[in-house]
Amino acid sequence: VENPTHYRLMFGKEISEWQDYPGLMQAAGTALGEVVKIIQECQQENKVKPGSPRHLAQVAWAMIHGWVSLLIDGRIRGKQNMEELTDLTIQTLLEGLKQ
Repeated sequence: VENPTHYRLMFGKEISEWQDYPGLMQAAGTALGEVVKIIQECQQENKVKPGSPRHLAQVAWAMIHGWVSLLIDGRIRGKQNMEELTDLTIQTLLEGLKQ
C-alpha cells in the first residue's frame, strides 16, 4: 500500500509480457514459494488444514492481493476503518486455513 507503483509493476497489468522480465518472474515465484513453504510448515504442525499447499497459498495470495488492490485504488477509505478491516481480513484468512 505504501509503494503502489512498485506493487502494480510486480502484480498489475502494466507488464503484459512477463517472460521478457525473468528477474520479475523469479521474484514473484520466490514470493509465492515462501507462502507455499509457510503453509507446508503449518500443515506439518497441524495448524493449517490438509490440502494442496500451493492451492491454499494461491487462495491466500489472491485474498491479500485483492485487499491490497482495493486499498491502493482508494476503494476503502478512512484510516481507522482500513486498519480494522485489514485486521479482520487477516483474521478471516487465518481462520479459514485452520485445521
